[in-house]
Amino acid sequence: MSSSSGKKSEEPYILIDENFNPKKACKKLLEFFRVSRKFPVIGLDCEWTQSKAPSLLSEETDEVRSSNPLLSAAKQPNIRNPVAILQLATKDGPTFIIRLRQIIALTDDNLDWQIFLIRIKDLLKSTDVLKVGVAIHLDTSRLLHDYQLHTVNCLDLQHIAAHYKYPKSGLTYLAKRLCDIDLPKFIAWQVDWDGPVLSPEALRYAAADAKSAVLIFEKFLEQSVQETKQNPSPVKNCADFINLWRFKIDVVYRYKGPPSPDKEKAKDGDSNSEGDAAGENADVTGDVTDPLPPIHPAPTKLLLGNPENDSRRRDLKYRTCCTRAKHIFPHPKMTICVLIIILTLLISITIIVCKLNQNCF
Repeated sequence: MSSSSGKKSEEPYILIDENFNPKKACKKLLEFFRVSRKFPVIGLDCEWTQSKAPSLLSEETDEVRSSNPLLSAAKQPNIRNPVAILQLATKDGPTFIIRLRQIIALTDDNLDWQIFLIRIKDLLKSTDVLKVGVAIHLDTSRLLHDYQLHTVNCLDLQHIAAHYKYPKSGLTYLAKRLCDIDLPKFIAWQVDWDGPVLSPEALRYAAADAKSAVLIFEKFLEQSVQETKQNPSPVKNCADFINLWRFKIDVVYRYKGPPSPDKEKAKDGDSNSEGDAAGENADVTGDVTDPLPPIHPAPTKLLLGNPENDSRRRDLKYRTCCTRAKHIFPHPKMTICVLIIILTLLISITIIVCKLNQNCF
C-alpha cells in the first residue's frame, strides 16, 4: 500500500490522502503531467459510498417484511454520498488515487493543498489531455455536482466498442477481451470509501479501474492503425485516432435500463460499479457509427442546450421578424417621398397632355 512515509512502494498506485505531504503531492502531479504529454490520454474513475436510507418503519414491521418474500423485494433506497475517491491513470506509471473529500476539506487552511487542487482543476479542464472511461459522464457529472470540478474532453469507450460491434461494452468485459486483464471481483458499493483506512484490496480495485480504461483505449488505437493502413487517410498515431473520434468527445453514450428477465443475469462481481453496470447493459447497436467520418483537424462538438446559442437564435429570429416587418410596413418618410414623386409624375403627364391637345386644335 502506498503511504506517506516516503518509501518506494511496489503497489501500482500512489495514494494521496490527508497524511500525504502536499508539496510532494504537487511534485508527483507535475510528473503525472509530463507523462501524459507523451501519450495525451488518461483513465478517469471515481468512487463514492452508498448508504441505505434510514428506515421509517418499526422493528416489528421490518421483521414482518423480511419474512415475506414479496415485501422484502421492496428495498430501501440508496443514499449517495459525495465523491470520495478520484482515480487518474496514465498508460505508463502508477495510478493516482486521490481522496478528494479529505483533500478539499484541508484546502481552507493549507496553501499547498490549495495549489494541488488548482492543478487538479487545470488537468480536468485541459483540452490537451483526453479523459477516457466507461460511462465516464456519471463520474464527471458527480464531480461537477459535488465539488464544482468541471471536466472537459471526455470520451466514453462504449462509443468505440459499439462501432466495433462488441456484444458488451462494460469495463470488465473490454479489459478481459482486449487486454487479457481480469479485473478484481470486488463489490465496490459495500466499501466505506470515506473511512479512515482503505484496505489494499480496495485500493488495487480502484487503481485497476482507471488503468484498464487507458489500456483499452490503447488497444483500440492499435486496432485502428492496423485496419486503416490502406485507407486514403490512415490512422498513424494517437492524435489521428483522437481526431477520428472527435465527434464523440463530450457526448453521452445512450444506454438501456436494467436487462429484461429473459436475458442472462450478470454473475456476482461482474459489474464492479455503477458505471460498469451501465456499460454492461449498454445498447451496443443503438449508437453504432459505421462507417466513421473522415479525419478532420477541427473539433466538432454537439452544442446542446447552450444558453449563448439560444440567445443568438432568439436575436436572429427577432432581427428577421423586424426585417420582414420593414418590408411590409415602409418608413413614413419613405412613403411621403414616393407620394411626391407620383404626384410630380402625374402633374407632368397632365401638362404634356394639355399641350398636345392645344397643338391639335
